[in-house]
Amino acid sequence: MLKIADEVIIAGGMAYTFKKVCDGVDIGSSLFDKEGAKIVGSIMEEAELQGVTITFPTDHVIADRFASDAQVQYVDDSEGIPKGWMALDVGRKSIEKFKAVMRRAKTILWNGPLGVFEFAAFAKGTEQAMVEMVKATAMGCTTIIGGGDTGAASRKFKVGSLPVAEQISHASTGGGSSLVLMEGKMLPGVANLSEKTDLPPDHIDYATMWMETKAMKREQQALKRQVANLEASLKKSNEMLAAGPNNRGSGEERRPLQTSTLWEEYRSEILLGMGAIAWMLLSRR
Repeated sequence: MLKIADEVIIAGGMAYTFKKVCDGVDIGSSLFDKEGAKIVGSIMEEAELQGVTITFPTDHVIADRFASDAQVQYVDDSEGIPKGWMALDVGRKSIEKFKAVMRRAKTILWNGPLGVFEFAAFAKGTEQAMVEMVKATAMGCTTIIGGGDTGAASRKFKVGSLPVAEQISHASTGGGSSLVLMEGKMLPGVANLSEKTDLPPDHIDYATMWMETKAMKREQQALKRQVANLEASLKKSNEMLAAGPNNRGSGEERRPLQTSTLWEEYRSEILLGMGAIAWMLLSRR
């Protein structure tokens, strides 16, 4: 995603692996991905190389257990999250930071809620961001929600009388698959519906590009055949022109060349060739 985004918001459970590795923030019992932590550094380096700004939450709504009736506290990064407590939503300051990023965007792709929105005490971050999505859409921004939990949230929360899902550009039914598609990788369903000769070797990730290249090669080969047919037709026409008047006897009546007959005989080849030439000229623009 770093190759196609200008700014990225990382929140929800994923954020706390980054917070611990990058900033040394105490995250208590919040989600932590040990394997994912190994590539956090390279992700941040790539973001800097690509000129992508990544925004993380800086304050948090925390709970003493994962339950709707858990005890709730509010902390920021300077305090850290106490041992035995976990972050289940983003705080007020983080919500405002995220809104500012969204207001700058012309296209927003959202995959993953900001908190455990199923519990009322931890739904505010996701709900506020949903409201901002609707506002952005009204201002002309293209807004897309990946499926899964985010899709469910877009149908749960309403702005006015309508669910958020009905007021944005597109709400997908695919969660992680929508991110895979944005990366340019092949989706299994697409692969099964594709011509097998168009599918790439296993080591190529940008499958869509591969398939388009294969299709272009087929078009080029068809065009070459059409041009070859045109050249053969023109050669035959030239031979007929050369053989006609020059081979007649001196006393034989010289009749005008019947170009209409030539046109009728080779009309399809000539038109095909003219179309091919026009296509080549336009494609070079």
